[in-house]
Amino acid sequence: MNTEENFLKEQMKKEFPNKEKTLEYLTILDNIKLEKITLKELEKQIKQYFPIIPYHENQIDSGKELFRTATCNSELPHKSVDRIKYPPMEVLMRKNEFGRANRPDQQVFYCAANFLISTMEVCQHLKCIPLIKERFGYATVGIWETVSPLKILYICHSPKANSIREEMRNSNEAYINILKKDGIPEVTIDANKLILEFFANQFAKDNIKSHHEFKYSVYYSSMVEKMNEISHFSQHGLVYPSVPMKYIGDNVCLTKATYEDKNNLQIKKALFIYYYNVDFDKGEFDYDILDESESIFGTQIYWRKKKYN
Repeated sequence: MNTEENFLKEQMKKEFPNKEKTLEYLTILDNIKLEKITLKELEKQIKQYFPIIPYHENQIDSGKELFRTATCNSELPHKSVDRIKYPPMEVLMRKNEFGRANRPDQQVFYCAANFLISTMEVCQHLKCIPLIKERFGYATVGIWETVSPLKILYICHSPKANSIREEMRNSNEAYINILKKDGIPEVTIDANKLILEFFANQFAKDNIKSHHEFKYSVYYSSMVEKMNEISHFSQHGLVYPSVPMKYIGDNVCLTKATYEDKNNLQIKKALFIYYYNVDFDKGEFDYDILDESESIFGTQIYWRKKKYN
């Protein structure tokens, strides 16, 4: 075990309040009016109660496919990878809103474990048009493959997700067993579980009324940046359950630097799809694959059907 790991384990033994105090502090945090506080002010208040925030580390193995979907404004697919990667800064600044894992001015690469998840995520805009009886659209799906293992923070402590995801329950148990094996006191383990559950619940929030409600999950996501300031704890991003898919699958949020490094992941191919019969209550939709990329050269996508090129 290296010096940094020893230091963190010793800190964990003394930096956490008991279970009752932890619950008291989390209740205070839960009652904060997020629209009336800046992210910096929120961070200061969190640190006042919890100088150290626990995290659950995992990895995405090399050779895994990751999917990102971008809606199309017409019946034509996107022809450039730049249109289906992370949003341009000018778009983010114009929107000026927090995402589930990004600040208004932060470019991150959102993707998912399969294209059903990534597509359900992006067609949420149809919810804003209540008079539409038939929910459908066109989208381009990019499929990337991990070149090397990616270290991620695993957001797997939400009771909502745990109630339907056995692998998450198993991962939670394994995490607790590691703490016990390392000699972490029971009082610290109890605090860890409560804090991890609190932040996991922020990632699992549904029926969002304002983008300010994402501030807690954005704060937690910022731990990736903070860890990357310490080379030993370099992280590529985080994984959390997909709310639109009713927690069945996972979303992945990678840093911009991770995406840009071709030693981490590379685009493999693209699909052009038509999605329809979107059921937001069930987290389901039907789809037809209209075309598949013949090749991708640089950022240019060449489609098999010449009418799309």
